[in-house]
Amino acid sequence: MGDNNQKMMVVAAGVQTATTIVGNTYILNLCKFHLLSITPPHPQYEPPNYDKGLSLKDAMGNGTLSVARHQPFQKQPFYGTVELVSGEIGQDIAHYLHQSHQIRSLVSLGVYLDQYGKVQAAGGVLIEVMPGVSEAMVEVIQLNYEDFQPNISKMLMDGAQAEDLVKPFMAGIDFHEIPHEHYFEYHCPCTKERVVRALETLGEDELQDMITKNETADVTCQVCGRPYQVTVPEIQEIKDRVHKDSMH
Repeated sequence: MGDNNQKMMVVAAGVQTATTIVGNTYILNLCKFHLLSITPPHPQYEPPNYDKGLSLKDAMGNGTLSVARHQPFQKQPFYGTVELVSGEIGQDIAHYLHQSHQIRSLVSLGVYLDQYGKVQAAGGVLIEVMPGVSEAMVEVIQLNYEDFQPNISKMLMDGAQAEDLVKPFMAGIDFHEIPHEHYFEYHCPCTKERVVRALETLGEDELQDMITKNETADVTCQVCGRPYQVTVPEIQEIKDRVHKDSMH
């Protein structure tokens, strides 16, 4: 997972409340993968009570975790799917890595919601066991996790940086950041041009039906929730282009 310009999509689909979580990102040298957003863009879930906070496990129930990974040298992406073992995304990602890539890992994620249900902070830690690591070191990391029981969302709200999130897991182990020139940021590749290309696949008849009904095309990206609107004149241009291409 160390090559530049990899792309990865992570989808966790639960059956209990038809909840689906989708992540889509570009992968750079030192970045593994990020869960980026929830689809539908505004899911609704009301827990029985808030005594234990919001439990993703209670919301999702049983389901599957699917990962699509596309590397630059591959014509088609690699797909892998495992059953959700806990309903907690961090644990299920660790399960996927072990089952599909034989990589033992520790994944701890957190999200902080305000009183209106809006995300105020979200992030996580992914620690992978690399070849040659001693079992003694693995046990130390596991014990640190069990003793610390990190509240990632609270740490982020308190202003924690990346190194602050990692330190509790690595207590007693000397570690340092590897220098690199890569900048990581939230990214969704959706554009209006992609929306237009998708509308071109509808065909002339359906496009004409939208024009006749004077209907705009309102499209929402199912990864980041960004809305797009294609006006009737734009739909007419799309139809004319589709018709012209069909004549060749």
